[in-house]
Amino acid sequence: MSLALSIEKPLFLSSTRPLMVRQDGHDIGYIKRWYRKTAANKAYDPKDQVHVSVFARNYEIEITENRSSFARGKQWEIRIAGNLTGYLVNNESLKDPHAIKLQVPALPEIAAEARGKNSGEIAIDGEVCGETYRAGRYIPTKYEAALNGLPQEIDPLLVAGILYVYWLAM
Repeated sequence: MSLALSIEKPLFLSSTRPLMVRQDGHDIGYIKRWYRKTAANKAYDPKDQVHVSVFARNYEIEITENRSSFARGKQWEIRIAGNLTGYLVNNESLKDPHAIKLQVPALPEIAAEARGKNSGEIAIDGEVCGETYRAGRYIPTKYEAALNGLPQEIDPLLVAGILYVYWLAM
């Protein structure tokens, strides 16, 4: 299955405004960033605390950052309809390009890796099948993705959530 996704880019990266997710030009849901308030962390840091909820008509995908370590990278829990489904991991180091991987036992591994400041490759089980990029005429106004060969078992809204976290954590 081929897939073309588009997510509006927030004007400010710390924005919590809901953003539409479009597949092949049709609205399929919306995505919203949120923050966990704690006594120690009262400020919103756009690079840390990357928590995202993706909403469809009848379910929600929640991606919550649960580890942020310079030595071990970042990790996010993925919950679909409240059930822990898997993880997103980022083992970023100073030498490696920005990358993020989906680890869900029942699904193929999806990875996005930076090719530069404004684009990245998307791979499924290690095979490059698409790209993601910032798009806009003069300034980037949305994040887009084009994929070929997306397996049927992978929800396009899950892909949108993964790519949104990829761009926010960059």
